[in-house]
Amino acid sequence: MNHTQKIKQIIFALFIFSILASTPLWAWFSFFKLSNINWEGNRKISSEQLDQNFQFLLGKNIFKIKLEKIEEKLLADPRVRSVDARRVLPNQLTVSIEEKRPIILVHAKRLLGLSLDLELIPLDSLTEDLPVITGCSFSQVKYYKKLNHKELKLAWDLYQTFLKKDLNLANRISEISVENERNLLVYFMPDGLRASFGVGDWETKLKRLQEVLQREENLSSVDLRFKNMAVLKFKEKKVEQLARI
Repeated sequence: MNHTQKIKQIIFALFIFSILASTPLWAWFSFFKLSNINWEGNRKISSEQLDQNFQFLLGKNIFKIKLEKIEEKLLADPRVRSVDARRVLPNQLTVSIEEKRPIILVHAKRLLGLSLDLELIPLDSLTEDLPVITGCSFSQVKYYKKLNHKELKLAWDLYQTFLKKDLNLANRISEISVENERNLLVYFMPDGLRASFGVGDWETKLKRLQEVLQREENLSSVDLRFKNMAVLKFKEKKVEQLARI
């Protein structure tokens, strides 16, 4: 850098400093007054309702607003799973909201949603096309309360295994039926294949199912409850067939 460029940089820096120094303190406070809150991710909770709930913050210095207080207030709503509030210079806030949403459906006299936190949640028009858990009964339905339900937990754990190990098969599941406390049935689209999984050791049984599906076609059912084998039933045959795996 030559001597002339250094002089120009110094002059420019002095010019900026003179502007900052001559600007009244009140102007800087006004510059950072909150003018708007941007809401992201909210679907069930309307932006209009959020604006109304937090309108008392408008006009305040964004650096004096405690973001954790905003997050705490939103998390008090049982529909909200997580919140991230951040400042956007010079005078805005952006608040990202993750609402609880159904990961799978549950049929208990009526269709309900089951969230990632194992909470029953009401359904709305925004519900996606999801598989359904059947065969569970509830003495009382309480929304947004974590469930301690043995059969439902078994079905949930089995579905999570599919999601983690074989997403393609998971996307084909139409129903997980709790036949009884010792057996879970899984139905697949589009051919209506039925697989009996028993209880537990999900990953091993899923691996066996994958091997069967790679080798066989036109299956109507697969029973995976037996160690190191599967009982196969074909659509065009009346008899069952044992397959060692």
